[in-house]
Amino acid sequence: MIGTFFKRTERFLSKNWFNPFLTFYLNLRSFPFGTAIKFPIFVYGRPKIWNTTGEIIIESTITSGMITLNKMDPWAPSLMTVLSDGHPNIGNLRETFFYSQTRVRNDVVSSKDSDFVIDRYTFEVGGKKKGHRQIENIENGYLVKDDIEFGFGNVIPLWLFGLNY
Repeated sequence: MIGTFFKRTERFLSKNWFNPFLTFYLNLRSFPFGTAIKFPIFVYGRPKIWNTTGEIIIESTITSGMITLNKMDPWAPSLMTVLSDGHPNIGNLRETFFYSQTRVRNDVVSSKDSDFVIDRYTFEVGGKKKGHRQIENIENGYLVKDDIEFGFGNVIPLWLFGLNY
C-alpha cells in the first residue's frame, strides 16, 4: 500500500515538475552558450527524447522559458476537441479515455468482436443506453458504460477506470 502511494507520487512529480538537469542539458546542447544560459527551453518531467540532432531557430527576442516541453496544462483543450472544431465524437472520447487509463498497467488489444481485450477479458465501451448484444456470447465480456454511477453484474462505470491511473 505504501509502495503504491510512493509510485503514484513519483509518477505525478515526474510529469508535472520542472526538470533542471534536462533543461540545462537540452539548452547547452541546442544553443550557443550565450543563448543557452538564458534557458529559452524549460523541460518538465521526463519526456522521451529520441534524438537531439537538427536545428532550432528562434526568430524573436529570447526570453527565459519561452518554450516548454512536457508541461501539462489542465485548462488546455484536448487535441480531439481542437481537431473536430469543438465537437468531438462522444464515442471516440469514451474509448480514448478507457484506452488511456487501462494501458498504463495492461496490454490493451483491439478486438474484432467488441472494443478492447485485456488479458482474457473483453470490454465494450458505450453510453448509458448501450445494450449487451455485442458481448452476450463472449465469455468474460464486460460492458463499460458512461453516465452511470454504479455498476451491476458485468456492467462497469467508465469513471471507475480513471482510478486505475
